[in-house]
Amino acid sequence: MIVQTDSSRVTERSLGDLGAYIELVNVCARKRLNHPIPNGSPAHARILISKLFETARHTACIVSGKLTDVTASGAEIYGYADLIEKARQFISREGSKLSIILEREALHNGNKNRFFRSIVDFDKRKGDVLLYSGWDLLKNARLPHFMVTDALAYRFETQLANYDHEQIEAIANFGDGETARDLLNLFAMVSSHLSGECEVQRIHPGERLPA
Repeated sequence: MIVQTDSSRVTERSLGDLGAYIELVNVCARKRLNHPIPNGSPAHARILISKLFETARHTACIVSGKLTDVTASGAEIYGYADLIEKARQFISREGSKLSIILEREALHNGNKNRFFRSIVDFDKRKGDVLLYSGWDLLKNARLPHFMVTDALAYRFETQLANYDHEQIEAIANFGDGETARDLLNLFAMVSSHLSGECEVQRIHPGERLPA
């Protein structure tokens, strides 16, 4: 894997260097390159999810186990400060919408989940947040976890039902519109099914979570 950047080359051998990994993600996102980016750690996951929020314009869809705040070993994922900030910037846009399908029964840490509370209670939020909890319907479905934005960029976990996130195997791409559209269609199909079968929280701007 070789990507030509503005000033240097980033090779697969150098991806162990987090700085080189961030550079690779930035180049692919800025140029909307149809180029697969590997994800092999919680640090990679939060970098990719942050960049997906940063580059999203109106639509962000997530399928997750429970929106893991921090792993058992102390690695922050959705509780990561930069990820939360990028998500806040996204949801502050007029007409934006964040839709989340949970496979588990509840959010990690419930209403104290730092990501979810920081987004919903953000006083500059202009977009809607939808939360689908599909535990009873999805526990045997082996639904892949993924995030997709604006029918163009995505992160797709290739290791199913890895709820602890200590070892994450995933692939991301910021220019593969065909796969992104397929993932959006999958999300729409599952969320439509869940809408008639389980509780759906639709949280409009100005609404907040219970204390």
